[in-house]
Amino acid sequence: MSPSPAYKALSDHFGLNAIDLAKKTNTKESFFEKEVRWAKKDLVDSGVIKKPQQSGRGIWELSVKSKEELSPILAYSSEEMERELSKFTPAQNPPVGQEKPERVSSSSEVFARDVRVVAYILKEAKGSCEACTNPSPFTKPDGAPYLEVHHLRRLADGGSDTVQNAIAVCPNCHRELHHGRKKTALRDLVYSRASRVVRE
Repeated sequence: MSPSPAYKALSDHFGLNAIDLAKKTNTKESFFEKEVRWAKKDLVDSGVIKKPQQSGRGIWELSVKSKEELSPILAYSSEEMERELSKFTPAQNPPVGQEKPERVSSSSEVFARDVRVVAYILKEAKGSCEACTNPSPFTKPDGAPYLEVHHLRRLADGGSDTVQNAIAVCPNCHRELHHGRKKTALRDLVYSRASRVVRE
């Protein structure tokens, strides 16, 4: 894609209107186009455009994700979640997740959860509990640190299965967040410390 269509595609991607695009610098250059040129590295790093084969203005190629890459991978049990995680590589960018997770029936009722969200949360935690900040208490057979993903607003209470509502925690903190006397204080501490999470 040559620069002009690239600017058009990027302005559409970011939802810019005609007023935004009409802004000029002191030297009468398009403010948007100048900012895009300066931000090209950030756009490549964040996956909006593919890394160019040559330096300079060159050809840009938007990184378009297929529906398969964007859609949730649902797991219907803890065992299935572990099986899917063992063969899954998390994306660089956070997955979309599910605003309203599907409720499924088994011997007990559980929510189908997005493997992409769990994988991303575990990757972001870098082996440490996001509540107490201690390293994971042990490693799994594959060498990965053992942490559990907790939804700050429970799915049963209408919470979303997204990276903004989930954290990686050690088993002790996970039980504390569900059953502990200090669960509210611990949850508030996580909200104040983790920039990724948003109260729902």
